[in-house]
Amino acid sequence: MYILCFFVLPALVGIALRILLNRIQKPYLVTAVLGIATLIAWCIVLFNFTEAGIIYGMLARLIFSAFVGSFLTGVVLNFFGYY
Repeated sequence: MYILCFFVLPALVGIALRILLNRIQKPYLVTAVLGIATLIAWCIVLFNFTEAGIIYGMLARLIFSAFVGSFLTGVVLNFFGYY
C-alpha cells in the first residue's frame, strides 16, 4: 500500500499530465515545473529542522515521483515519435 500511495499514484499523475498536455506546443513545461518543484521541496526538507520535517519529506517524495513519471513519459513519447 505504501508503494502504491507514495510512488505509483504520483507517477500516474505525472504521466497523465504529460499525456494530456502533449497536445500543446511545449509539453516539456510540465516536466520542468515538476523538476523545479522537486528541487524546492528537497531544499525545504534539507533546511527544515522542525518536527514536521517528515511531512515535507513525504511531499518531496510525491513531487519527485510525479516528476519521474512525467520525465519518463516524455522520453518514451519522443522515442516513439509521438511528440
